[in-house]
Amino acid sequence: MNHFDAIIFSDYNKGIISKDLIKSILDETKGKNIIVTAGPKPENIGYFHGIDIVALNELEAGLATGITIENGESLCSAGESIIQDLSCKGVLITRGEHGMSIFIKNGEIHHVPSIASEVYDVSGAGDTVISVLTLAHAAGASIFDSAILSNHAAAVVVKKVGTAILTPAELIASIKER
Repeated sequence: MNHFDAIIFSDYNKGIISKDLIKSILDETKGKNIIVTAGPKPENIGYFHGIDIVALNELEAGLATGITIENGESLCSAGESIIQDLSCKGVLITRGEHGMSIFIKNGEIHHVPSIASEVYDVSGAGDTVISVLTLAHAAGASIFDSAILSNHAAAVVVKKVGTAILTPAELIASIKER
């Protein structure tokens, strides 16, 4: 653990990630300045109590909280509910063409507009979002700035067919374009 800056849980609900595993990792990282993030499945969200940041899409956030997200008010209720239930530092909710919303434990809410792009395939976009968010935050960016970078990253990968990688050059080009 002393060699890690961050740990990402990408939960596909296949039985690999358990409540005990997550608790063990969180206990081990406590006080070590290691950022722990997750892209949880709604049915497993309770496993992630105490994690730093979670990222879900709008549908998953609604399922995780039991709140039907129909507007800004219900979106905020869901984000704030997850922050409180998990006692986490931040929640990122991706909203497709409506961008992203980031909820921070101190009560700040930021809405990041979508980056207009032609979408070919959303496969892997969520993994790209949590990966870039985690990397940027581990490198010292705020949760909000990390969300902006992850938004650019997602805009690049959805233009590709199938699960795709993001290169640093593509991320820089996306930022420069806007």
